[in-house]
Amino acid sequence: MRLRLPTDEEWAACAATLSHYGCPPDTLSREALRVREGRYREVFSGSLAVLAAVDACTCIPLSLGRKEGELRADSFLPSLELGTVLYPVATRNAVALDAPRATLFLYGRDVFREHLPVGLSLGRKLVGARGEFLGFGIYNGRTLANIIDKGAYVRQFE
Repeated sequence: MRLRLPTDEEWAACAATLSHYGCPPDTLSREALRVREGRYREVFSGSLAVLAAVDACTCIPLSLGRKEGELRADSFLPSLELGTVLYPVATRNAVALDAPRATLFLYGRDVFREHLPVGLSLGRKLVGARGEFLGFGIYNGRTLANIIDKGAYVRQFE
Protein backbone atom coordinates (compact mmCIF):
# COMPACT_ATOMS: atom_id res chain seq x y z
CA MET A 1 0.00 0.00 0.00
CA ARG A 2 2.89 2.37 -0.62
CA LEU A 3 2.34 5.51 -2.61
CA ARG A 4 3.87 5.50 -6.07
CA LEU A 5 3.94 7.49 -9.26
CA PRO A 6 1.25 6.54 -11.80
CA THR A 7 2.30 4.02 -14.44
CA ASP A 8 2.17 4.98 -18.13
CA GLU A 9 -1.21 3.25 -18.49
CA GLU A 10 -2.63 4.97 -15.41
CA TRP A 11 -1.40 8.37 -16.57
CA ALA A 12 -2.92 7.69 -20.02
CA ALA A 13 -6.29 7.03 -18.35
CA CYS A 14 -6.03 10.32 -16.42
CA ALA A 15 -5.05 12.20 -19.60
CA ALA A 16 -7.96 10.62 -21.50
CA THR A 17 -10.39 11.93 -18.88
CA LEU A 18 -8.93 15.44 -19.16
CA SER A 19 -9.22 15.20 -22.95
CA HIS A 20 -12.86 14.02 -22.72
CA TYR A 21 -13.79 17.25 -20.94
CA GLY A 22 -11.58 19.42 -23.17
CA CYS A 23 -9.34 20.44 -20.28
CA PRO A 24 -5.70 21.45 -20.81
CA PRO A 25 -3.29 18.52 -20.35
CA ASP A 26 -1.41 20.43 -17.64
CA THR A 27 -4.51 20.57 -15.42
CA LEU A 28 -2.94 17.61 -13.62
CA SER A 29 0.80 17.19 -13.25
CA ARG A 30 2.02 13.60 -13.43
CA GLU A 31 4.89 14.41 -11.03
CA ALA A 32 2.41 15.73 -8.45
CA LEU A 33 0.26 12.57 -8.51
CA ARG A 34 0.60 9.50 -6.31
CA VAL A 35 -1.34 6.25 -6.52
CA ARG A 36 -2.30 4.30 -3.40
CA GLU A 37 -3.30 0.70 -3.97
CA GLY A 38 -5.67 -1.14 -1.70
CA ARG A 39 -9.05 -2.56 -2.60
CA TYR A 40 -8.92 -0.08 -5.46
CA ARG A 41 -6.40 2.43 -6.76
CA GLU A 42 -6.82 5.97 -5.46
CA VAL A 43 -5.07 8.93 -7.07
CA PHE A 44 -3.93 11.83 -4.89
CA SER A 45 -2.13 15.06 -5.68
CA GLY A 46 -0.01 17.24 -3.45
CA SER A 47 2.75 19.80 -3.52
CA LEU A 48 6.10 18.56 -4.76
CA ALA A 49 7.78 19.43 -1.43
CA VAL A 50 5.30 17.33 0.56
CA LEU A 51 5.53 14.49 -1.95
CA ALA A 52 9.33 14.44 -1.67
CA ALA A 53 9.04 14.09 2.12
CA VAL A 54 6.42 11.35 1.82
CA ASP A 55 8.46 9.48 -0.81
CA ALA A 56 11.47 9.49 1.54
CA CYS A 57 9.39 8.30 4.51
CA THR A 58 8.97 4.62 5.37
CA CYS A 59 5.50 5.17 6.82
CA ILE A 60 2.34 4.99 4.74
CA PRO A 61 0.09 8.06 5.02
CA LEU A 62 -3.65 7.48 5.17
CA SER A 63 -4.23 10.23 2.65
CA LEU A 64 -2.25 12.83 0.82
CA GLY A 65 -3.35 16.18 -0.54
CA ARG A 66 -6.49 16.16 -2.61
CA LYS A 67 -8.08 12.94 -3.84
CA GLU A 68 -8.26 13.35 -7.61
CA GLY A 69 -10.16 10.15 -8.30
CA GLU A 70 -9.96 6.39 -8.65
CA LEU A 71 -8.56 4.08 -11.28
CA ARG A 72 -10.87 1.21 -12.20
CA ALA A 73 -9.75 -1.28 -14.86
CA ASP A 74 -8.39 0.98 -17.60
CA SER A 75 -10.40 4.13 -16.79
CA PHE A 76 -10.03 7.06 -14.41
CA LEU A 77 -13.08 8.21 -12.44
CA PRO A 78 -12.56 11.80 -11.27
CA SER A 79 -13.64 12.82 -7.78
CA LEU A 80 -16.05 15.65 -7.02
CA GLU A 81 -13.05 17.70 -5.90
CA LEU A 82 -11.38 17.28 -9.29
CA GLY A 83 -14.68 18.07 -11.01
CA THR A 84 -14.64 21.42 -9.22
CA VAL A 85 -11.23 22.11 -10.80
CA LEU A 86 -12.22 20.83 -14.26
CA TYR A 87 -15.61 22.54 -14.68
CA PRO A 88 -14.36 26.13 -15.12
CA VAL A 89 -11.75 25.12 -17.74
CA ALA A 90 -13.78 22.44 -19.57
CA THR A 91 -14.47 23.19 -23.22
CA ARG A 92 -16.44 19.99 -23.95
CA ASN A 93 -18.99 17.81 -22.18
CA ALA A 94 -19.98 20.42 -19.61
CA VAL A 95 -23.63 21.31 -19.05
CA ALA A 96 -24.94 24.44 -17.35
CA LEU A 97 -28.38 24.09 -15.75
CA ASP A 98 -30.87 26.77 -14.82
CA ALA A 99 -31.68 27.30 -11.12
CA PRO A 100 -34.74 24.98 -10.82
CA ARG A 101 -32.95 22.11 -12.59
CA ALA A 102 -29.78 22.71 -10.56
CA THR A 103 -31.80 22.28 -7.39
CA LEU A 104 -33.30 19.02 -8.66
CA PHE A 105 -29.86 17.76 -9.68
CA LEU A 106 -28.45 18.55 -6.21
CA TYR A 107 -31.29 16.52 -4.71
CA GLY A 108 -30.13 13.49 -6.71
CA ARG A 109 -32.75 13.78 -9.44
CA ASP A 110 -32.33 13.43 -13.21
CA VAL A 111 -33.00 16.27 -15.68
CA PHE A 112 -35.21 15.70 -18.73
CA ARG A 113 -34.14 16.55 -22.29
CA GLU A 114 -36.58 19.48 -22.67
CA HIS A 115 -34.69 21.33 -19.91
CA LEU A 116 -31.24 20.79 -21.44
CA PRO A 117 -29.36 22.67 -24.17
CA VAL A 118 -30.22 21.67 -27.74
CA GLY A 119 -27.68 19.45 -29.47
CA LEU A 120 -26.19 17.94 -26.32
CA SER A 121 -24.02 14.92 -27.17
CA LEU A 122 -24.38 11.56 -25.46
CA GLY A 123 -22.08 10.48 -22.63
CA ARG A 124 -20.49 11.63 -19.37
CA LYS A 125 -20.93 15.30 -18.44
CA LEU A 126 -19.68 17.81 -15.91
CA VAL A 127 -22.81 19.48 -14.55
CA GLY A 128 -22.90 22.98 -13.13
CA ALA A 129 -24.98 26.09 -12.63
CA ARG A 130 -24.08 29.77 -12.33
CA GLY A 131 -20.42 28.90 -12.93
CA GLU A 132 -20.23 26.38 -10.07
CA PHE A 133 -19.69 22.64 -10.41
CA LEU A 134 -22.56 20.50 -9.09
CA GLY A 135 -21.67 16.93 -10.04
CA PHE A 136 -21.33 14.32 -12.77
CA GLY A 137 -24.07 13.07 -15.06
CA ILE A 138 -24.59 10.86 -18.09
CA TYR A 139 -26.78 12.02 -20.95
CA ASN A 140 -28.53 9.14 -22.72
CA GLY A 141 -30.63 11.14 -25.21
CA ARG A 142 -33.68 11.37 -22.94
CA THR A 143 -32.34 12.42 -19.54
CA LEU A 144 -29.21 13.72 -17.89
CA ALA A 145 -28.88 11.00 -15.26
CA ASN A 146 -27.30 12.03 -11.99
CA ILE A 147 -24.21 9.89 -11.27
CA ILE A 148 -23.10 11.81 -8.18
CA ASP A 149 -23.53 15.36 -7.00
CA LYS A 150 -22.29 17.49 -4.15
CA GLY A 151 -25.54 16.91 -2.28
CA ALA A 152 -24.77 13.18 -2.00
CA TYR A 153 -22.52 13.84 0.99
CA VAL A 154 -25.49 15.21 2.92
CA ARG A 155 -28.00 12.60 1.74
CA GLN A 156 -25.85 9.64 2.76
CA PHE A 157 -26.37 10.51 6.43
CA GLU A 158 -30.17 10.89 6.27
